[in-house]
Amino acid sequence: MALAFRNRAPGLRTGTLALADATLSHDVVIGGTATLSDIGVMDETDEVVIGDRHQMAGTATLSIAAGAVYRLDTGDGIFARGRTSLRKPDIVNDGLLIRAAGAGGSSISATILNNGTIEAAVGYLNIRAVTGAGSMLIDPGATLSVGIARASLGLTFNGADATLTIGSDAKFAATISGFAPTDTIYLVGKTADAAALGPGDTLVITNGAATVATFQLAGDYSAATFNVASNGHGGTLLTVSFPGAPPAASFIAAMAGLGAGGHAPAPAWASSHADACRPMLLAPGSTHFA
Repeated sequence: MALAFRNRAPGLRTGTLALADATLSHDVVIGGTATLSDIGVMDETDEVVIGDRHQMAGTATLSIAAGAVYRLDTGDGIFARGRTSLRKPDIVNDGLLIRAAGAGGSSISATILNNGTIEAAVGYLNIRAVTGAGSMLIDPGATLSVGIARASLGLTFNGADATLTIGSDAKFAATISGFAPTDTIYLVGKTADAAALGPGDTLVITNGAATVATFQLAGDYSAATFNVASNGHGGTLLTVSFPGAPPAASFIAAMAGLGAGGHAPAPAWASSHADACRPMLLAPGSTHFA
């Protein structure tokens, strides 16, 4: 079935609407105390807004049940209005939230409680903040940009030429696995000149004597060499190589002062909604874990 709310009127205001097969189009608004519950497969083809214009402690929610799939199929995304804390998530995901189709990418300014899977399958997916104990996947050729990610989460490079983008003010603590020579970690707005394996399988990125960032790895990287280079746009590209393997193509491009493909490899936050929370990567003091 197709669920369409035109001109944002009236949208959902109270109660729970559970749908097993739906296409969300024409600017759906979940406001008041309403819950939109995905219990099957939902395809989003236009933006969804969660919360009211001046709602500072709202209760509106998008819920994705275990076994359910929520597909982002266009360049629009999911936006939250008014909230400043992760204590009350806008999206509760126990199933699969996936950037699945369409050109470009999608952005989610809503906070996510993820005990299921978030997947960037094509293009790019921008996420403001995610908590929970679930997983995040980056498929071949895709980009996942993350602002805040709790240590209880896992992130997996799920194929060749995948990119993880981490903002300069981000709090990214998820455990990273599957990082391979064709993959890239892009540090936005950070300059680094070295990276090495530290205690407890941590990846420590430094600029001179200063530590720029530290990430937790899963897997055997004892023989790995971590390569850093400027992307030519004020950030740093990080790749990994192993004995006998050629350096990643993105690293070679970076040495020429360019990101992979001749430009910065990761998209910035791009909101198409004037009332939405626009920044993807927030300053450390602006969002708080419970």
